Order: sequence, then structure tokens, then C-alpha cells
Amino acid sequence: MYDSASNETMVSGTIFDNYAKLFLIKFSISEERKSILDDTAQKINSDPMTAEMSEQFHKRLGVRLNNSSNAIEGLDLTLSQTELILENEIVALSPEKIIDVVGHEKAHKVVLRILKENRDLTIEDVLKINNSVLSGGDNAGCFRKPGMLARIRGRRVVTAHPVEIPGLMQKIVDYFNDRAVHVLDRLVNFHVMFVRVHPFVDGNGRTVRLLLALLSLRSDYGLFMINKNKRVDYFDAIAAWEDDCDTEKMGALFYQSMLEVHKIYTDSLRCKCVLA
Repeated sequence: MYDSASNETMVSGTIFDNYAKLFLIKFSISEERKSILDDTAQKINSDPMTAEMSEQFHKRLGVRLNNSSNAIEGLDLTLSQTELILENEIVALSPEKIIDVVGHEKAHKVVLRILKENRDLTIEDVLKINNSVLSGGDNAGCFRKPGMLARIRGRRVVTAHPVEIPGLMQKIVDYFNDRAVHVLDRLVNFHVMFVRVHPFVDGNGRTVRLLLALLSLRSDYGLFMINKNKRVDYFDAIAAWEDDCDTEKMGALFYQSMLEVHKIYTDSLRCKCVLA
């Protein structure tokens, strides 16, 4: 695929873009589902929580996001164990598990700072989130360098050549920031493009799921997350995109996940309590 390519063509990312059809095939939400999601989002925003309740509520959601995202990567912790680690309680767990939880929390705080600044996402933000997720290290917070080829566990998938990654990621970040595109479409398409490029040596999944949370929060759609019980469905949806350029499975999963998140919000608003 790259044998006769010029440096200019490589840097542009067009070879992998054409091969993987990154920007050619995109998910588009149906008008019916768009109406349902927009309606529930409007209900959430029309009856806002008090500042104190919102702070506690989103703190609890952050714990759930941490636990779910790490569980998708194979970390077998309960929600209570995750919460204890974040409260600096002494827990009888391996240092590696504690580092993963703490790293995710640091990255989540980066996301919240970007949200508070009310600005577009940048490449530097993406690098910073990945660096936090991995708690620093030799390959943390930087795109794969020449010679660093990505291997996706259990899959034979071609990912982007390291030389192509910066150009491709700038295009993907630009798409993330395109507010003219419906939020669910951006969630699905940004995710599949990011994972297909696989820009980092490690932490790609946790980084992209934190970015999905940022996107949904910035769009007043609540904090998007994927239930850890949907782990198999999630990886099946990724495989459907990588093998057959099929985004419908991911779109259906993200639609249901967004509805579940909206229900957490509406239930909490109904009882004026923190249910997350």
C-alpha cells in the first residue's frame, strides 16, 4: 500500500484514508431517532439541576465512566472499588489497577477543563488526555512514531502508518468540532475513525471514550458512556466497521447508550436526588 508513495502523499494521509474509507462512509441518524434524542435532551436542559446537585451528580457519573471504560479494557473492578480508589482509601488491589483508575480520573479532569473553557478541541488536548490516561511514560501523550506499528489484540487490522497519523488526526479533530453535524453522528463517526487510525501505542480506547464524553457534554446531551455490560456488543460494532465498513451496529449501540444516559438524568431530576 505504501511502497511507491511519496513523502508528501504519506504526510497527507490520503493513502490510508482511501484504503479505510475513513471520510467516505459515515453513519447518519434517522429522523425518528434524532427527534427522540433531541426531545429527551431538551427535557434535561429545561429543568436544570442546582449547582450543588449537578456537581455531585456529575462526580458520580465520572466514577461510573471511569469504571465502565476501564472494564471495557478488561479491568475487573466494581464501581465501589473504583470509588474507593478515587477517594484515596486503602484498597487491596494491584498497583496497576490503581494506576489505571487514577490515570483515567486525571484525564477526565482534563476533559472538564476543556469543557469549562468552552472552546474547540485541539490535537494538543488529545495528546494531553492520552498522556493522563497512561499516567505518563515513554509512549504516553505522543502519536505513534515511525517503526511503531499498532497491533489490535485478536484482530488482523491494518491501522494508519505513523507518518500519516498527524494529518489524519487533524482532519478527525476538525470533524469533532463541526457543530453543524448532529451530535450522535459525530459520536459514532469520530469514534470509528479514531479507532481505525489507532494513533497511540496504548490507551486509544480510553482516550476516545473520554473524548466522546466531552463531545456529548459540550453539546448539552449529558455525559455519554457505554455500559460495561455492553462490552461484547461494543467490540462487535468495532469489528463490523473494520471488516465491512458497517457503522449501523455502532450507531444502534450509541443510540441506546445515549438513551440510557438520558434516563439517568431524567430519573435524578424527577426525584431531585443523585441516582448516578
